Amino acid sequence: MRRRTHKRRELGLFIGPDAASSSLQPHEMLIMVTTSNVWLATEQLLVSLAALTEPFDLLVVDECSSDGTRQRLAELGIPVVHVNSSQGVTHNWNLGYQRFLAGNYTYFVIANNDVLVPPGVLTNLKR
Repeated sequence: MRRRTHKRRELGLFIGPDAASSSLQPHEMLIMVTTSNVWLATEQLLVSLAALTEPFDLLVVDECSSDGTRQRLAELGIPVVHVNSSQGVTHNWNLGYQRFLAGNYTYFVIANNDVLVPPGVLTNLKR
């Protein structure tokens, strides 16, 4: 089983298990990103994540995007939880936290889609 897909490779994303490969063991860190539209910001975040050297799994919780964000994430093979009504950011964080607990991860990072993650930050967070 592989952790990479062709579409992820186009962005340099070698992160997270493929949705169909649920038997893969998770990395010790889950990064959960919340988004609601604004694909350009999400794409820039994904590029910044792709530059990281530390291993992690990625989950996106998308709330009601109608700008093609969901389709683009699906094309990249990135796991997405779809929220179809406005529940609020805390609700979305809790959905990610449930996945964190179910995946037996050690570290949980929450990010909105409008941030860029600098190199080395995941290692620093573990200290």
